[in-house]
Amino acid sequence: MNFPVDQFTGTGITTTFNLTYTPASAASLLVYVGGVKQTSYTGNPSYYVDGNRLIFTAAPANGTPIEVNYLGLLSQVNVPSDQSITASMLSLPVSNTFVTIVTANGAQSAFSLIATPVSSTSLLVTANGVVQYDYTVSGSTLNLGFTPSAGTLIRAQGFGLSQQNIPNDGSVTSSKLATNLTLTGNTTVANLIATNVYTKTEVNTLIASSSTAGKTLAINTFFGS
Repeated sequence: MNFPVDQFTGTGITTTFNLTYTPASAASLLVYVGGVKQTSYTGNPSYYVDGNRLIFTAAPANGTPIEVNYLGLLSQVNVPSDQSITASMLSLPVSNTFVTIVTANGAQSAFSLIATPVSSTSLLVTANGVVQYDYTVSGSTLNLGFTPSAGTLIRAQGFGLSQQNIPNDGSVTSSKLATNLTLTGNTTVANLIATNVYTKTEVNTLIASSSTAGKTLAINTFFGS
């Protein structure tokens, strides 16, 4: 393993030198001035560090070589401060965790969750604080394998959601489509209601017409030959 090394030259005036790296502490450096090891002993140190600055208690003589060997670097891992992580910083499956709490009425075993979990195993279900394992999930519905008595507090903690913002089949209307929509591949259109139907001959006539020369034609629907 190669340990980083910094080299400087004394001026007889300068006591502070900027290091390439931030050391873990003064003791994690081996500092030599003119080949003589310097001490970081707190009682009478030859030098100390402040961030990435090496500070001598006395300026090294002019022209004296200074060598700094690193034995350890300050950790570069960014550790967030306490309570600084918000939901928006988390990935989707984590940030969208949820809790559903309902009170049983003694007649139902199915309960609506406030969101759709990834699967039944991504839920922690309790009844009056007791963890339950006899349940299934269908969409956003929690189905218990028993009917809890009236007043039982049912709590379902979701630890991740299924992928969001996917429209249901048949739910996208024409108003939701982009104005200029380009479709690739084979596209099948069913139950098409035609407005402004033109034959091929009529389209050619429109294109050739002097009244439409230089203009963009919007043909809503084309049928025929």
